[in-house]
Amino acid sequence: MKKTISLILSIFFFANIAQAQNLTIATASNFADTLHEIITLYQQSHPQSKITITQGSTTNIYHQIENGAPFDIFFSADILHADRLIEKNLALAEGSYVYAEGILVLWMPNQKIKNKIKNNGAEILQRGNFQHLVIAKPEVAPYGMAAQQVLEKLKLLDQLKNKLIYAQNIGEAMSLTASHSVDVGFVAMSQILAWQKKNNLNLENEIWIIPQKFYQPIAQKVVIVKNENSASAKEFLDFFAEKKVVKLIQKSGYRLQQ
Repeated sequence: MKKTISLILSIFFFANIAQAQNLTIATASNFADTLHEIITLYQQSHPQSKITITQGSTTNIYHQIENGAPFDIFFSADILHADRLIEKNLALAEGSYVYAEGILVLWMPNQKIKNKIKNNGAEILQRGNFQHLVIAKPEVAPYGMAAQQVLEKLKLLDQLKNKLIYAQNIGEAMSLTASHSVDVGFVAMSQILAWQKKNNLNLENEIWIIPQKFYQPIAQKVVIVKNENSASAKEFLDFFAEKKVVKLIQKSGYRLQQ
């Protein structure tokens, strides 16, 4: 009898470990670098966990989940798509919250004019002294929508339309700008800070941190996708309440809602 009970407990224990070992997380591209750092912290106290990350545009990931993609958690770059998944009974309302607010930046790594951008980003856009400007597709990426709002606010959308290049997501916009494939790019502050850290650079004189008055706040919401891993997903999100995680998100280029 004791052996039977011991066997049952062992099966239960290892079943729970197996569940904890596998989490598949989808994230908007802007949050990918920060999420990798958070997972590293998480795995210090949960070394058995194996967590896979898929990144892309918010709208594309949303449609993937609609079509049954096996994600456990979705870090959206907006509120809309997270709430739609809840409305469609594909995600849990419980545990869903705004985890960060994104900051939009204009990056111009062009050597000739980069030192002029810090306090003069709007004027540089107005002059149009560049060949190409990249933004993420507004219809699929919230950062792209914010970038379009900036151009509309500055009354430059029509003027610059022949110079615009549309990236699939903010990750691609960052790659095109970093590789100098374009002269100027609308990217996320989180990406700039991650790039600085990775390459030991200071990009302060190459960026314009766009005032909030030029675009609607980029409130980013996370949801737990409904499936058998929901308990493990909730445990992972509970970790985000720890002070070290909150500080990491702030230091990574995000605002936190009060």
